[in-house]
Amino acid sequence: MMTLTNAIRQRWVSVLLVGMAALGVSGCAASGAQSAAIPSAGIGGQRDIQGCLPAAGQTWSYLKQQCVQTFDVADIRFNQQKNGTTYRVDVILSDDRQQAELFAVDVAPNTILTAVKGGYVSADGRLRLLNTDRGWRLLTQ
Repeated sequence: MMTLTNAIRQRWVSVLLVGMAALGVSGCAASGAQSAAIPSAGIGGQRDIQGCLPAAGQTWSYLKQQCVQTFDVADIRFNQQKNGTTYRVDVILSDDRQQAELFAVDVAPNTILTAVKGGYVSADGRLRLLNTDRGWRLLTQ
């Protein structure tokens, strides 16, 4: 049988635990409200000249005229081999599919290709995006 002293001690422990839990919850709520009131600089990294957040995977799309995450909006995606290294190629197509914006390693930002039979080609003819029977391929000259 529990003595009066043990019952009081157990009651105080219960009250103390409930009180600590309440303080913990209110402390979290207070710190969240406090952090929302204080603007934090640098969350998400620095913006580039177009206002995109490169740290969030954003880059400027000439065809879309906005910041995009190419891995989310690319119309064409494929892996390309070059000198024993595999890299990713993302392509955004214009609404009429007459232009393709290329995002890849060693390709200048906002490189626009024009539709030709079997794919797309750059204005100088040095880049060709071809739709082959084995999938899309990027050829450089």
